[in-house]
Amino acid sequence: MIYNHNISITNTILIKQKIYIINNKKARKLQYTLLFQVLKKNNTLQMI
Repeated sequence: MIYNHNISITNTILIKQKIYIINNKKARKLQYTLLFQVLKKNNTLQMI
């Protein structure tokens, strides 16, 4: 019983880490999108 409990705690932590990584990627993509829009507005479109 205790063994199973430890497994479920580990799984929960792993799932949270995966969600965190996914959210991190989305946040980074959003940052690039916003940066891209700012550069477009300034008419200085350049690859970073």
